Amino acid sequence: CYGGGFTCVPTCATSTDYIPGTSCSLTATFAPLFLGPQTTTIYLCDNTSASPHSITLTGNGVVPPIISFLPSQWDFGNVLVGKQSDVKTIVVHNPSAAPAVIGPLSTTGAFTLVRSNCPASIAPADSCTGDVVFAPTQAGFASGALVVPTTAIEGILAPKGKAAGAKVSGATATAPLYGTGVQSAALSMPQSLTLPASTVGGPPVALAVQLTNTGNAVLTFSSITASAPFTLVNNCPLNLPPGESCLLNVGFTATQVGVANGTLTVVSNAPGGSRAVPITANAQTVATPLIHVVPTFVGFGARMFGTQSATQRITITNDGGAAATLGSLAVGVDYLLAGNTCGVTLAPASTCFADVAFRPVGFGPRPGQFTFSSNSPGSPHIIEMLGTGCRPFTISSRAGATSACAP
Repeated sequence: CYGGGFTCVPTCATSTDYIPGTSCSLTATFAPLFLGPQTTTIYLCDNTSASPHSITLTGNGVVPPIISFLPSQWDFGNVLVGKQSDVKTIVVHNPSAAPAVIGPLSTTGAFTLVRSNCPASIAPADSCTGDVVFAPTQAGFASGALVVPTTAIEGILAPKGKAAGAKVSGATATAPLYGTGVQSAALSMPQSLTLPASTVGGPPVALAVQLTNTGNAVLTFSSITASAPFTLVNNCPLNLPPGESCLLNVGFTATQVGVANGTLTVVSNAPGGSRAVPITANAQTVATPLIHVVPTFVGFGARMFGTQSATQRITITNDGGAAATLGSLAVGVDYLLAGNTCGVTLAPASTCFADVAFRPVGFGPRPGQFTFSSNSPGSPHIIEMLGTGCRPFTISSRAGATSACAP
């Protein structure tokens, strides 16, 4: 077995008797040495009347795609059937010294191309991207590919009689994609619980907590408990269908001044098995406002002089038992209060937001503060902020010129 780019490896031994019911095999591979259709014939000679037997092998030598991918393949892992994975961005790169003409990107299998910024021609050493999601419709392993039709340049493997550099079409570059569709329950619940403020000797307070099955299988609860000094009223069924929710009521009665801590623990058949979230309650001698601000520091990184960053959110919460009176919100000269939902008063157990952006008016580190006053202990409330104002400069490389930022 030989001829051109064909190679065969048989397990059939010559001058050997094969009794009825036995067999041997032959494995053929194709590694073309030139472009275009190619063929060869294998002959098997034996002592039967039909000898010799012939097997024809055909193949087509094509130009290797000049497109590469980063990553070269991607496994989306486990995704609920009927749901959609997070978006994965795959870089389509032209590593050659000539432009790569490509067709529209597409996907195969249970994978969907949600967006692409690829042009009809990718410049030498340049790249574009395709964003892909995995949306399984059935359980089990799934495979597919991101497909890029290309017009490759002959010259890597130029066929005899043709000049290197002539263009041939029909080549495709593919990045393999994998994923597994699963049937599973999934539990959605708060990450932490803060009960309304209470007063010693006053009535109990309670907080409704919602549990939701965001999976595609029945969610079964093994146990739901709250540690002392908190109480629990469980309104959830043993089995919660997909897409359904149920409510718990966590209660607290203040017996002494200070902060009480506990844990709500939910054990179910959802991935992870047991979920535990902290519970906090604040007991006061008399009802007073108690302002809580997060985060305590906001960093914006480097920003070009005179340009505005994306906003970052500051959350103001009244954890006290009485209404809080808020003063004006203020920021430093390099910062901008882009919007807020805060009024003059903030009711107990209520929250408002302030969105802050960085707009440097100078170079180098630009510290600033977000400040406001209130009738809560700890006033005035000060959140430190920091960003760096920088000058633009250009970096040149094989990939082209890019803008960078220098303090």
